[in-house]
Amino acid sequence: MNSRENFFSGYDINDIHDWYVDLASSIEILSGNNSTASKLLIYYLTPDKQKKDPNIIELCKNDIAQQNKKDGTSNYFGNDVNKNAGTYEIDSLYLEKIKKYTDYASLMKEFLDIFLSKKDKTKGIANHFLKNDLTEEYKLTYYKSTGFSISTKRKLLSIAGKLGVGSILSEKEKNELDVYVGLNSFVIKSEVTIKVTDIICNEINSSETLIQGVVKSIKVSIMSWKNKLFDYYDFDADIGFPLPNPHYENGKIHPERKNISFDELQHDNLVKMANLKPPLANPFYVYKEFFETSPDLLVKDFLVTLK
Repeated sequence: MNSRENFFSGYDINDIHDWYVDLASSIEILSGNNSTASKLLIYYLTPDKQKKDPNIIELCKNDIAQQNKKDGTSNYFGNDVNKNAGTYEIDSLYLEKIKKYTDYASLMKEFLDIFLSKKDKTKGIANHFLKNDLTEEYKLTYYKSTGFSISTKRKLLSIAGKLGVGSILSEKEKNELDVYVGLNSFVIKSEVTIKVTDIICNEINSSETLIQGVVKSIKVSIMSWKNKLFDYYDFDADIGFPLPNPHYENGKIHPERKNISFDELQHDNLVKMANLKPPLANPFYVYKEFFETSPDLLVKDFLVTLK
């Protein structure tokens, strides 16, 4: 078997659907009883059991801008929000895995630098202070996509390519795979409230406005930090993933095959399932709203120079 087109050749789409349901069970075994990746796949494969929260759909429409991905397809946010999509709110346990095993921590550090205008005075609190009327508190937002580093992705793909249904993984590998297989990448939008706690002034000359000339620097404290996690759970027909065969030695589809490589299996059938009438699958939005309480982010009396 040398090509991906041949792996499901001769099998009915309903049999292929059942194969992916069995794959979800295999993922749960591999990544532990608390696997969310398996739940997300099952959720995609059972459109009649999906929830559709209109409030989450509205957030996906209004909080994240529509833009095209590298292949030219939409990200299904903003003006292109999919109103027929389901919605899924992840639990706190999965959120903690995301925060621990992805690049989330470095993203928060990047956001903090932007909010505090550490590297660029045209962004963050310095820009807001200079361009707006003097007020005690400022509301700032920023969002960006993140996920895993390239090196971590390569490691996880290597592990996935060697997996069997009965493979034994370390706890860290289980958790990393649970997040990588479940979400891979996602968007974090941060909304912070920044309070000006002190103003440091210098002398003013006749050509400067009061704030431009008098205020040399300010001290600020981040009073609250709310995050919103967004993801659109769907599949790209041209992207594959090395997988263990859940039907190996005991199933309908190629029981002689233990593993499937990139070249043998891509996600085209998962896309076809969502386009059937009635559908055997349906994309959905993943969402989670939470607050950061770390003192590393909720900084107090931080000195911000304005020039």
